[in-house]
Amino acid sequence: MFKKTKTKKTKHNSRSKEFDKGILSWSASEYHDNGAGKYYKGFIVLFLVAIMIFGLIFDSWTFALAIGVFLVVQHMVHKNDNPFVEVKISKIGIKVGKRCYRFSDIKGFWIIDEDYLSKMLVINVKDDIAGEVHIQLGDQEIDAVKTVLAKYIKEKKGKSISFMDHISLLFKF
Repeated sequence: MFKKTKTKKTKHNSRSKEFDKGILSWSASEYHDNGAGKYYKGFIVLFLVAIMIFGLIFDSWTFALAIGVFLVVQHMVHKNDNPFVEVKISKIGIKVGKRCYRFSDIKGFWIIDEDYLSKMLVINVKDDIAGEVHIQLGDQEIDAVKTVLAKYIKEKKGKSISFMDHISLLFKF
C-alpha cells in the first residue's frame, strides 16, 4: 500500500561534519546557573504543593492536577544538574550540542555581559519557535566571538535581556 523510501544518511553526516570543523569552540553550561540551592528548590516545591492543597480544598481538582503535572515535568526536565554542551562556530554556522544553526538562518546576534548574569551569546533565528537562542560563553573571550561572528552575520548593538528572559532564567525554562 505504501512505498518505502530510502533516506540518505550521508547528507546529514556530511552536514554535521562541516559544523564540527570549528573556527572557535568552547564548552559551557547549557543554561544560566542562578545559584538556586536546596532551600530555594524546597521552598518552590512546598509553595506549589500548598497551592495544590488550596485547589483541592476549594474543589478545583483540575487546577491542582495542572500544578502537579507542572511539578513533575519541571523535575523531569531539570533532574540533571546544569549539563555542559560543546559550542562550535564554523564557516557555515553555529553548533550547540546537537543543534546546528546555519548563518543563513540567523538574523543577527548580540552578547549580554551583565554583572548578575553569566556571559551569554544570543542569536536571533528565523525559523525557530523560540526566536532567540541563548548560548553561554563560559570562559570564552567576548571579543573573539564578536570578531568571528561579525564576518558572517550582523551584530545588533544595544540589545539587552528582556523581562521574560529574566523570568525564564530564574526558573530555568
